[in-house]
Amino acid sequence: MKKKDFKESKALKITLLGLFANLSLAISKGFIGFISNSSALIADAGHSFSDLLSDVITIWAVKMSNIPKDKNHPYGHGKFETIGTFFVSIMLIFTGIGVAWHVFKKLDHPEIPGIISLWMAGIAIIVKEILFHITRMTSKKTGSKILLANAWHHRSDSISSIAALIGIGGSQLGIPLMDPLAGILVSGIIIKTGINIGYESIKELTDETVEDEIINKLTEVMNNIEGVDNYHEMRARKM
Repeated sequence: MKKKDFKESKALKITLLGLFANLSLAISKGFIGFISNSSALIADAGHSFSDLLSDVITIWAVKMSNIPKDKNHPYGHGKFETIGTFFVSIMLIFTGIGVAWHVFKKLDHPEIPGIISLWMAGIAIIVKEILFHITRMTSKKTGSKILLANAWHHRSDSISSIAALIGIGGSQLGIPLMDPLAGILVSGIIIKTGINIGYESIKELTDETVEDEIINKLTEVMNNIEGVDNYHEMRARKM
């Protein structure tokens, strides 16, 4: 199997696994959140539904980035993966804003959810942490930035579920305000993650120069070319 085909195969497998898990979690969180009167878990279900869209974008980006170069794209289609990463970052930002909006509406009227929502939040944390680690591991093996962005989307959902767990637990202990306060903290973390990933994508799309480590390696290679006395205007970009 060619390296590019291997990368695409691994990326698609792990993304499809995430898509199935996100669909199952979104339905389960939404249903249990509704019957147990847990606003935190219902908001968490919305986060999982956003992960579903993220998975769809990831599959599209992986497919597009592996199309061979053609007349209109002589450098290949690798930047489509960066575009996909940027869209995932936008989704993270809007998810964080949506969670914050939901939480702010509940600040004046906190509710005490049923105990079953506590178990659902715990299961969601375990599933999403497993997805985060295996997706990030696959992104390192394949060098796929879209997979890395999707891995952090899994982690943001895990953090969201942790906040739901803390909020539900606090409510059970007689402190209902813990639910919205934890939700506000999580929404800030989700937004920050989205901004960081989006910033890296913009740098690559606008052809910002590569890291100093790569420049130093290129300099070392050029200095060791026999017959070359000097060079100037060395430029490098990611593709």
